[in-house]
Amino acid sequence: MKRLNELRLEYNQTVKAMRDMHDAAEKEDRGFDADEQARYQRMRDGVETLQARIEREQELVDQELRLGKAIDPKAEGTLDDPAARAAMGKDARKSDDPYSVAMRSYLLNGNEGLTSEQRNILAEKRDLSLTVANGGATVPQGFYNQLVETQRLWGGFIDPNVVTFVETERGNLLPIPVEDDVGNAAAIVAEGTSLTTSTDPTYNNVNLTAYMYRTLARVSLELLQDSAFDLEAYLTRKFAIRLWRGFNGHASTGTNSGQPQGLFNASVGAGIGATAPTGNTTNFPYASLVALEHSVDPLYRISQKARWMFSDGVLQALKQQLDTTNRPIWMPNYTPGDASTFTPFPGTILGYQYVINPDAPAMAANARCVAFGDFSYYFTRQVTGMTIVRAQERFIDSGQIGFYLFARIDGKYANPTATAARAPIRLGQNSAT
Repeated sequence: MKRLNELRLEYNQTVKAMRDMHDAAEKEDRGFDADEQARYQRMRDGVETLQARIEREQELVDQELRLGKAIDPKAEGTLDDPAARAAMGKDARKSDDPYSVAMRSYLLNGNEGLTSEQRNILAEKRDLSLTVANGGATVPQGFYNQLVETQRLWGGFIDPNVVTFVETERGNLLPIPVEDDVGNAAAIVAEGTSLTTSTDPTYNNVNLTAYMYRTLARVSLELLQDSAFDLEAYLTRKFAIRLWRGFNGHASTGTNSGQPQGLFNASVGAGIGATAPTGNTTNFPYASLVALEHSVDPLYRISQKARWMFSDGVLQALKQQLDTTNRPIWMPNYTPGDASTFTPFPGTILGYQYVINPDAPAMAANARCVAFGDFSYYFTRQVTGMTIVRAQERFIDSGQIGFYLFARIDGKYANPTATAARAPIRLGQNSAT
């Protein structure tokens, strides 16, 4: 943890120097001169190197905390260190509630390893939700929460700070009411005069279903027999990444027919707000970004949810762009003060935060490569009644036990208006040639 905080502090100091340069030029209403551009570029390269080092260090610290590799139980960075637990976002100790204990026993030993009381606990839990037949067990709340939290680290479409995330116990149809009232405005009337005309709002429902996603993780018998192996942490990470990959791909480009609605889909996604001029098939220039920003109604632009969404390749290109006064449009962020309160890299483009979405289209001819707006109008619905099935014999010839996770998820863009200029989210498109 000490090394991690040192890296974070160095990162913060570098970004503060970058911001000071930017603010000084902004105050004087000028761009960067050649020397400032060179110094800014060196600091930007240093920030990216530090970011990679911090991410590697954080991953190692998290793994050590999860596995409890600590000689002194009171030492800094171990499971009993409150600061270390805070850095993980939760207490690293496992839950001891009866259902979690029964679930762990099921994962490690299967149905044969359960006591009669544990079988009853799992059977009672299964009654609460739709499950897979023949031996499935509904995941406990703690496991489910960890699964969802891990997914949120990997993509915006399941992050309640980005989209509207809805959890339900069951998977029945969930209508989201949508109202288009942009045609109504207050009118001035003379004293004693009645108001006789009005435009009725348009009401509609966006119906969230619950598509069944499935993924498989295999664990060797040797690892299952190793008491130091944290099976729950392993499955949480594997399942979360696989679920996110499947759902995020559909939430990005899905057809809305038998799968979630893709925000970037040319047929069913958000509308075009700006198209880059000819010659920009693999670039989205500054002027087009500004046009896209202002294609979204100011009501949504001033929202705390307003942000960009694009792939990492698009971000790489935007980091190199300058505005009309030679100032960078990308600015990394930092947390002032104590490095222990560090917030991981919420950088900005033109003052708005961004979400990296690896399933967003890459820049190409006519590609819808950038989204901007208030993403709380995208609704992600996940059913809490996830089910794990332990495949005891299917992979036994390879010395492995299989674990299937069944999860039900859907996503829809609830655009409240048919008026393109009033839509909460719009897309930026590359030129055709």
